[in-house]
Amino acid sequence: MPSGKHQVEVDLPIEVIWDFVKDMDNWAPLVPNYIHHEKLNEQQSTWEFKSDLGLIKKKISLLIDIKEWIEPTRVSFALKGKSEKYFGQGYFEAKAIHLESNEIDRLS
Repeated sequence: MPSGKHQVEVDLPIEVIWDFVKDMDNWAPLVPNYIHHEKLNEQQSTWEFKSDLGLIKKKISLLIDIKEWIEPTRVSFALKGKSEKYFGQGYFEAKAIHLESNEIDRLS
């Protein structure tokens, strides 16, 4: 099963990041190949993506089940295909980065 990791450092307080992440309407459209999503309740939503496998193009529908919301650092989820045999899991994790005074001087 494919897996990957994407990491970004953002110069914002972790609380500001959480305000963005806690509402999937903010970040869902940023996911590659995103078409649409619909919230079913606080823990579940359906998402649609376009799949481009060379000559084969199709729409993939997934059910996303939020397993945990740990403010302000983590959201974990499981996913499965609504009509296909797709399944997986993932998470978003935020960590506050505190720079030492010598690092701040170096970056200035």
